[in-house]
Amino acid sequence: MQICTKFLHIVLIRYIIDEEMWREKYMDYGKFKILIVDDVQEVLDATAGNIEVIEAQAITEINPEKALEFLKTNKVDLILLDYFMPEMSGEEFVNKLREFDKNTVIYLHTGYADEIPSDEMMKKLNIQRLYK
Repeated sequence: MQICTKFLHIVLIRYIIDEEMWREKYMDYGKFKILIVDDVQEVLDATAGNIEVIEAQAITEINPEKALEFLKTNKVDLILLDYFMPEMSGEEFVNKLREFDKNTVIYLHTGYADEIPSDEMMKKLNIQRLYK
């Protein structure tokens, strides 16, 4: 199962980078910064490890409030955000983020396939994708 998860993360990250036409801007993936926000340390570690395989810079944060503070003074190219966290939902996080950053690309992910945000909310908050 762990190998499958790692393979999925590698495919997902490469897909995200290639799909968004960021390849021209980031011919060297090492310049590409991805912030991962999740309340499960194992998910942070596995995702960061897989991002590092393509030599992009992975920044992890288990606390959504600290992630928001980080984003006030630091620019990232992509945020991979857990939708269900005990301290703050993904929707709350994005609402707070959009108060000072309207453009950073956000991909939500969730392990709960039956509880996903509405398309209306995704559009309103300028969230690019949802992965289950």
